[in-house]
Formats: sequence, C-alpha cells, structure tokens
Amino acid sequence: MDSDWRVLPEEIIEGRKKYVLEERYEWVDGRRAAELLADSIGNRPIGGVVLDNLIADMNSGSDFKRLEEPVQLDSRGKLMNAHHRLTAIVRTDQPQFLRLVRGFPAAYYQYMDQNRSRNARDVLMVEGVTHAGVMATTIKLLDMIRAGRRRGDHAMRNKDVLAAQKAIPRLDESVEFGLQVSEDVDVQPQTYAACHYIYSRTDPNHADLFWDMFRNGPRHDRTCAPNALYYDLQSQVKTKLLQRQRRYQANIVPVEVCVDIHDAWMHHVRNEPLDTFEVKQDEAWHDLASTVQLVLS
Repeated sequence: MDSDWRVLPEEIIEGRKKYVLEERYEWVDGRRAAELLADSIGNRPIGGVVLDNLIADMNSGSDFKRLEEPVQLDSRGKLMNAHHRLTAIVRTDQPQFLRLVRGFPAAYYQYMDQNRSRNARDVLMVEGVTHAGVMATTIKLLDMIRAGRRRGDHAMRNKDVLAAQKAIPRLDESVEFGLQVSEDVDVQPQTYAACHYIYSRTDPNHADLFWDMFRNGPRHDRTCAPNALYYDLQSQVKTKLLQRQRRYQANIVPVEVCVDIHDAWMHHVRNEPLDTFEVKQDEAWHDLASTVQLVLS
C-alpha cells in the first residue's frame, strides 16, 4: 500500500535557500514509471548491461539491493536518478515497491546516479553543451597544463568544469575545430582544441597560417614546422596502431601531443626549421604552461 508524503528531519542548505525533503513509499508500475521518466532533468543514454540485468531481475522476481536506493526528485518534482530502474519497470511492467524522496536542489543532479557519479560530460550534456565529451576533456586538459601538471592524474570537479565552460569565451569554436582536425590526423581532438584556443587568442594571424599549413600543406619541406608536426603525429598514430595490433598497451598522451604542437608552434612563429621534437621539449612545455596561464587568467 502506498504511503503518504512524510517530512524528513534532514534539511539541505544550498545558495542561502533551505530545502525540505519528503519521502513516501509506493508501488511503481509501468504507467507511473513512464510518468516519472517523462518529467526528468536529464540523463545519459539508457541501455547496456545495467538495464539488461535489471530487466532480468524484475522478470525473475529477484529481491535485489539495487531497489533500496531512493528515487530522487528535485524541489519541482523532476526526476534526478533511477532512470535505468524506471525504464526496466516500463519494459517489464513488473511493479516495484520503491522509496521516493523529493525536495533536492536541482543543482544536485550532477552528483547523482544509480551506479557511479556523473562525470563532467554528463553535466555539460544536461546544460545542452554541444560535443559535451570533447568540451569536458578540453577544459580538463587546459586546466592540467595551467596547473603545470605534465604527468600523472589531474582531477577537476564537475562544478569547476561547468564554471569553466561558462567562463571561457568561444571555446566551442575550438572544440569544433579539434573534432575536424582529428579527422585529418587521428589524435585526441582535445589536443587540437586546446592549442587552437590559446593560439587564436595570443596570435590569431600566425595561428590561421599554422593550422592551414598543418592541414593542407604543401608538404615539400618536411622541416617546415607545421609539416614536421604533421609527419610526427602521423608517425605516432601508426606506431600506436602497430603496437595494438601486436597486443601491446599503446596510448597517445594528450598533454604530450600539446607539447609537440607547441614545439612546432614556437618554430613556426620564429620562422625556424624543425628537424626533431626531442631537443627543446622542456622549453616547449614551460612556454606552453605559461601561455595557458596567461590566456586563462
């Protein structure tokens, strides 16, 4: 039997506003699940093993722990989590006795999920950002370089990624550019996007020529910096593919690609030939980090 809404003792303070939480238990059938799903803040695509397992459990009548986490609604009554569970109920039409809690701040959506925390891509998708995945990785890459972190992991909170996306002007243009160029030479698009953004802000005339030569040639002079970069990245891609065919672990590290790009950029601006990418890598890294710091400040 469904229960009435009951006020919980816990309260949430968010942005000087107090949020009161309420809970109730109810049997959620296919029709009710569809109603909840239709009024949702947003979610990643539904499917995969998680949904398959939920459907199998519901069809078998199993008593499983995944239903113990409450279905969470924001202060307007919009669904914030449990999309896989509710979708499974719709597909099986097997009613489930669920706990619902309503009254959360809508901003909490970015941290809620049934199985894992939402990542930066999910948060940007909710905000309607185009190419949310590449946008998120571009912002994180720029922040990593700004912090002077050439090696190791670099964590960035979802809310900081979202704030950066709103604060960095016209980054979407660089993300679009990165996706286009990655079709020419298949390294991670965020590497092109990050470098395109900083060069278009610091020296747009040289930047236009640099990227045009990198993408279109002419290729007769292999020591011309954009050409040298083109052949170097092509070589990295081929090496990675060969190693993976031999079942070796092989990855192209985005921050190191940015160092290569910046090495070529420095030679291009100075109108100097580029014979190798091994000689002045430390100089290129330090100059890249200081340039990103300047642009993002």
